[in-house]
Amino acid sequence: MVACPMNADATQALADDLLTFIEQREAAQIAYGVYDVTMTGAEVLAGYRPVDVTRVPLVDRERALKEALRWLAAEVLIICFDGADDPAEWVFRSRIAEMVRLLSKLRQRLPPRSDSERRRQHISRAKALSGDVTFHVVPRQVPQRRRVPADYLALLGDKPEHADCARLLHAAITTHLPKLQKLSQFQEDALREILQVIELSAARGSERGVVVTAGTGAGKTYAFFLPVLVKVILDRVLRKKIGVKAICIYPRLALSENQLRDFVEAIFCVNQVLAAEDLPLISIGIESGSAVYECSDFQRTDQKSQASLASRGWRYDAQFGGYLAPFAYCVGSADYDCAQVPQQLGVLPNASRTLCCPACGATYPYILFARDVMAEAPPDILIATTESLNKRLITAQYQYLFGTHQFCAPSVVMLDEIHLQTSTAGTQVALLLRRLLARVRLGKQERGEQANLAFVGLSATIADPRAFLAELSGIPAQNISEVRPKDDELEVIGAERYIFVRAGEGEDTAVISTLIQTAMCVLHTMPQPPAGNPLARYRAFGFVQSLDVVGRWLYQMNDAEKMQPGLQEKRKQLREQPVRFAQWPIAAIPLYAYRFPPYNRQLFPNLFGAGGGNGCGCEQGHPDQNCPYFAAGECWWVLSQKGKARREPLNIRRKSGADRAQPIMPDDDLIITTSALEVGYDDEALMCVIQYTAPSNVASFVQRKGRGGRKVGTRPLVVTVLSPYKSTDLFLFRNQHLLTDPTFRKLPLNAQNRYLQRIHGFYALCDWLAYRAHSAGFPLNIDYLSRSALAYLMEQTADV
Repeated sequence: MVACPMNADATQALADDLLTFIEQREAAQIAYGVYDVTMTGAEVLAGYRPVDVTRVPLVDRERALKEALRWLAAEVLIICFDGADDPAEWVFRSRIAEMVRLLSKLRQRLPPRSDSERRRQHISRAKALSGDVTFHVVPRQVPQRRRVPADYLALLGDKPEHADCARLLHAAITTHLPKLQKLSQFQEDALREILQVIELSAARGSERGVVVTAGTGAGKTYAFFLPVLVKVILDRVLRKKIGVKAICIYPRLALSENQLRDFVEAIFCVNQVLAAEDLPLISIGIESGSAVYECSDFQRTDQKSQASLASRGWRYDAQFGGYLAPFAYCVGSADYDCAQVPQQLGVLPNASRTLCCPACGATYPYILFARDVMAEAPPDILIATTESLNKRLITAQYQYLFGTHQFCAPSVVMLDEIHLQTSTAGTQVALLLRRLLARVRLGKQERGEQANLAFVGLSATIADPRAFLAELSGIPAQNISEVRPKDDELEVIGAERYIFVRAGEGEDTAVISTLIQTAMCVLHTMPQPPAGNPLARYRAFGFVQSLDVVGRWLYQMNDAEKMQPGLQEKRKQLREQPVRFAQWPIAAIPLYAYRFPPYNRQLFPNLFGAGGGNGCGCEQGHPDQNCPYFAAGECWWVLSQKGKARREPLNIRRKSGADRAQPIMPDDDLIITTSALEVGYDDEALMCVIQYTAPSNVASFVQRKGRGGRKVGTRPLVVTVLSPYKSTDLFLFRNQHLLTDPTFRKLPLNAQNRYLQRIHGFYALCDWLAYRAHSAGFPLNIDYLSRSALAYLMEQTADV
């Protein structure tokens, strides 16, 4: 049982569960249009029931709940309307409920053109922007992590080489890898199932599938990567096999680069243990748009070379004197900046084969990023995209990736986010996978190997995952096993909050005006990291469906925040002068300050008529519900609480496929993007996702909202702004459960598509020709046929 008084961690855990209870109660009333919802402390003390039913009962219930309420009030996660000492006497609402109320009252506040117009501005002339606002709270269920290395590494058994592998991994995990020091039961189950296929069962040359399904942040990546590490240590380190052991396939370039960052850290730690015992090191390579064909590309630093490498994501840094990689960061060295701030690895012109850290100088020779270097000794683990694999399969010089007489064939092929593989594009991937598995099979036959092959699919929750993976990979469903977290291993930590805003139908306002005002309200009033958190601020992603909207949102948002360079300099000069904020030129004042107390009353003293609300001093204490500014949603009270809200203009950045060389900076508040970043960006500071209009499909929305709150126990916010004029938007506003509680039913995938089969049948012939050409030592490249290559093709296909 929990003792009272509770320690800080216990208080915060209880406060988190209590806040979920409060927000759920408020959401029930908001569903009926009661936006001014309030609760009392007595009501909470009497009615609280743990959202997490596994919580241990409290010894001194009332005292513990009062401590939790005080903590919530101190962090401004609830907003009290009086100054009573006893929490039982408080009247309050949650901070998110207050945000919902503000969104329901949004008005179009345009900058006045003169000082006299500013003083005459009246609330009645400001157009309402919100047609309707709804709010949902979904508790987050995550698998409990209780399995320690001694437990799950015991799966390897007692064979000498298996015991050596377990010993090496145990040393690396317990010393350097906290992410693997405790696993959940489903991660251990995945380890067992994959190892059973590739190592523990008799080698018969069979192909079996394993599909791992779990929610965002549950740990699917390490459920797959740990058995890969085991296989690589056995084959490369202990059996001295050279070649690719595992191919990790990702549907997006950004996702492949993000996963590579995680793997680099794990391999770095394992290699430290291997190096201490003078054993071969593990390598990892990238086969995507970021990879270069020759490492000599980095030896040139002229403008043309810089532009060429920038198109692949490599940014030239004059201070470093070389190119910074878009996919790899330093693990961090003590007493250097890279230990505190993420530092991109780079490559110098005079050492173009090896990545190094510009801050500490550490080198990473085991990361392979140039194809000519990989041809000499293929990486043990290959990170690839579907597009790059298609090109490599049909090119003779890259056949070393899939198994040849010289290099071993992969034992594991993994495809991430399989639920994204639907419709025609998904069918293309399904047929590509069949070609890949057939080519790996050829590689094993050439070497006379009988090793089994595991095809692993990672996914969000889908209906009948075994049948879907069977259709995707061509492996019979009876040869596929499913791994997922069981209900009894889940616990509730944190919650996801969903806000849906339907724009008003006024003739004088555009839907994007609702988006701009919504984004300002959410980002300036959303909760910030609590005291003691190493993060300085939270940030948001804004997702749209087209680059045109990206540009419009960026321009208009910067205009509303007054972040043009000239206005930033103007504000800097004004701060150095003894001029009151209310007397600044109105053109230099951001629009959010129109609701920032006390400046809202000073800037617009007659917004509610002469003398309306001027006597309110809510910024000195608690908000006054009777103040006309507060009641009308024209007072964003949390801005007055220093350190608890974003009180400065927002730093806004665009990030699309064309902006790959531009990194997201630590002080960015809003990143506006398209589908380019809906998968593969993990950032603990990302706590809010704003979706503008309906996403292309539910799977896309799941990926986008999954970017927020990646750390277990957080409370991400997902805000969706929908148009009243689009049928898809109206449908989703009326059927919000499709987005808040999605379960993918029968996913549309047709691997029997006759037209696509013909296309990939031709590609399969090209795969075979490339394989034959490599065996014959002929440099065949289907994309760039020379006269001699054409003659070779005619000769090889004469009898086809």
